[in-house]
Amino acid sequence: MKKVLVVDDQAFIRQIFMQLIRQIPDTEAMEAENGNAALGKMKVAHPDLVLLDITMPGKDGLSVLQEMRADPTLFEIPVIVISAHADQEAHTKELGAKAFINKVDLNNIDLGGIIREFIGVQAEAIAA
Repeated sequence: MKKVLVVDDQAFIRQIFMQLIRQIPDTEAMEAENGNAALGKMKVAHPDLVLLDITMPGKDGLSVLQEMRADPTLFEIPVIVISAHADQEAHTKELGAKAFINKVDLNNIDLGGIIREFIGVQAEAIAA
């Protein structure tokens, strides 16, 4: 079973992403409301992918990326930053994010497909 951790301080955003992840076969959705909670869950659950917001109270997404890259047990976990702060894309990639998605573009992309690609889960065949 693949595990995807959704990290965002806005509960409704987490719920939207969690619903999407639950539709992917053999995938478990987990959530954290801030950076500290996210790092704690990563150390215990070792997710296969993290969807990370930047702007959160307390430890923000940039700090989470920095701590992940400094921790050998978290270093390899791929991170997709999903944020409205498009001006931070280059910086997040410098810190190790594998991808950046602008929240403004969420209606125009196949986020489920992107997640499946990152965790190596094929889309289910649609019966004809």
